[in-house]
Amino acid sequence: MTEKPNSENSTNEESIKKTISKKLFFTALVALATPAAYLIGLGYYQGVLAAYGISSEAFPLATTDIYIHTYFAIGYFLLTAGEISNTIFEWSTSKPGAFWIIGLITLSILTTYVSLKLKDRQRRTNQINPKTINNITKYLNPKNNKLTKACALIFISSYIIYFIPAAITTSAVAWWIFPTIAYKKGYDIETEKVNTFKKLGCTKEKTSTWDKCFTVQNEKGEVIHEGLLVALSSKEIAIFEKSGSYIFTRKDEYTIKRKNH
Repeated sequence: MTEKPNSENSTNEESIKKTISKKLFFTALVALATPAAYLIGLGYYQGVLAAYGISSEAFPLATTDIYIHTYFAIGYFLLTAGEISNTIFEWSTSKPGAFWIIGLITLSILTTYVSLKLKDRQRRTNQINPKTINNITKYLNPKNNKLTKACALIFISSYIIYFIPAAITTSAVAWWIFPTIAYKKGYDIETEKVNTFKKLGCTKEKTSTWDKCFTVQNEKGEVIHEGLLVALSSKEIAIFEKSGSYIFTRKDEYTIKRKNH
């Protein structure tokens, strides 16, 4: 007697293989996403300090704080994307935008219609007997023709050869472009704050009653520095004044104050 192959076992093996491949894929994705998120947060933080002319080496951050900066950087990306989408929507609902969209849609419909008509006419003029087409297809089928099979294998291999370098290049560009964009975003946001401070000085924030500036006072209560607080650590303080950025040692007798309007 011949034993019939167990289809249920083969199905279970295939499902197990698919499950394992999915787990490996998600594991690799998480492994890549973690350092990528770290680079985005670090780039954003470096951009913030660079806007004040301060090196990030003077104020190193903990890993958890860098991931918090990643959260804010991605949030700013989404806000920017939302603003762009809103601008496009407003333009599309205006008269010039509506005319442009209607014109492009009409042009696309006409172009597609003409191309389909030309293809249909060409197909009719070059129509071949179905039996002839069937015979040619059978002859060129890679299962029946070794030459066709060899050509197909070389053709597929050439795609793989081009795909691998393209995938590596795309991954490398994506790996570095997001931290660079985060750096630029942090730099631009803080540069806008610096320019506003240079023009208006210490003013009240729009969303609260707190002043934008901080003051550093000594043990006598004298103000030794006043401006935008850039960075603060257990050892050093960085503050931006109209004359430039200052980094100085933090002392126990120093008091950092902020005015409430």
